[in-house]
Amino acid sequence: IPGPPPAPPPINPLALAEAGVVEGYLSTAKLTLASLVESTYPFELGADRDMAYKVGTIMIKSWLDELKAKGDAEGVANAEREWWAQAKSLGYEKECGSVTIHDNTFALVVATKPEN
Repeated sequence: IPGPPPAPPPINPLALAEAGVVEGYLSTAKLTLASLVESTYPFELGADRDMAYKVGTIMIKSWLDELKAKGDAEGVANAEREWWAQAKSLGYEKECGSVTIHDNTFALVVATKPEN
């Protein structure tokens, strides 16, 4: 195949969050949903501000990369300021400097394959 390979899709931890997405994949695979249990937990990002920012902005990484590629230092700085303002207003950033995202949700999905 001529040319470079396509770029990988952006990392999106919420790719399966929309209602019906998991069920659609199971249906396409001809599997039956046996159970789906959701649970919410706190996600500790730690006190390393650089790492907390990188993990906390993973869903907008491709957009931030575009700003950087364009040389838009002001846009990058504004995005970081806004992220930290949101983290503080939502109570994610503690006075001690630690960052915890309180409302992470995961789903445990059990599916079965028909016996025929």
